[in-house]
Amino acid sequence: MSDLRITEAARAIRNGGVVAYPTEAVFGIGCLPENTRALSRIMEIKKRDPSKGLIVIGGGFEEVSGYLDLQAIPGDFFEKMRDFWPGPVTAVLPARSGLPALLTGGRNTLAVRITAYHPVISLCREAGGALVSTSCNISGLKPFRTAREVLDSFPPGTFDGVLDLPCGGNEKPSRIIDGLSGRIIRD
Repeated sequence: MSDLRITEAARAIRNGGVVAYPTEAVFGIGCLPENTRALSRIMEIKKRDPSKGLIVIGGGFEEVSGYLDLQAIPGDFFEKMRDFWPGPVTAVLPARSGLPALLTGGRNTLAVRITAYHPVISLCREAGGALVSTSCNISGLKPFRTAREVLDSFPPGTFDGVLDLPCGGNEKPSRIIDGLSGRIIRD
């Protein structure tokens, strides 16, 4: 997908910015996963407890794999995930060491998702890889589903860009599972 809006949003992200963008179900807030300044901004925007951590989303496994401890993930996990990825399922998996605590919530795990939603795939590719993906809202409140809701609900200048494209049409945010046990964390 070649869209000037995606190119501009990706440029803002590469330059250290925080962008609101549509995902499969709701608008998300994203930045580069290891940009601690941008991660701090996201926590401030959402008023989010830093111990909760964030999701990393990619258009393919190669975009998220560098954030994971691949040796700690059983081989059958990948076989099981063929039914879910790409798609709206987030897996909590062992994280590689050295990731920002704001990204992992201070744990040794990281939530990752491989999206099938083409605008997000394009945004990841143009930004240079995986992105943070957390719902665009104040923590505990209903997430937004349109760019207009985002722009009307946050003060001007909150984001370095708002990607004005529709969400993917899913009714609810991604299911979250423990990638090792298969236990459902959020349905």
